[in-house]
Amino acid sequence: MNDLQINTINRTIGQLMLRVGIMKLRDAQSDFISVSSDNIKLIKAITQLGIDVVPLDDNFWFTSWDNWRKIIDVLNPIAQQFNWEAERFDCDNRANLMTALTSLIFRVNSCTGLYCDVYDAKTGAYKYRHYANLIVDIDDNVYLWDVDQGGLTQKITTKEVVMGVNKYILLNARAY
Repeated sequence: MNDLQINTINRTIGQLMLRVGIMKLRDAQSDFISVSSDNIKLIKAITQLGIDVVPLDDNFWFTSWDNWRKIIDVLNPIAQQFNWEAERFDCDNRANLMTALTSLIFRVNSCTGLYCDVYDAKTGAYKYRHYANLIVDIDDNVYLWDVDQGGLTQKITTKEVVMGVNKYILLNARAY
């Protein structure tokens, strides 16, 4: 009985803190300059790499790479605060969180989820299937952003990317 009561209290406090946090976020939205475009801009930037993309929104807002670096500098530490737990909160959840936070806080939604296969960059051995983020900037450049690898980012021009100790084979982007 006491455990249930403690859970109820924790849940109530958690809900209250979430409400307060969301109210604060509404006041903290950024004023980064962003440009709106239909989804064709995002689709073209990603498909030129040989990656399939499923656009779920009609319009996207793009910003400069300088602004993206600032966004990443803010969000990487947030992502590092969450405990990784396979199948409960892992790569897909964190990538989706980064996509949502860029839209919520910075009002740009040209950060998408990306499925890829990851190999050891030195040996070529397959490691795992992974979900990371793709960013498209205002100049149609595409970047890989992997919060699970300490927030590494790299501009990409093909569907095979070596970043840090990993080689990523980019498979499919889901834009929302």
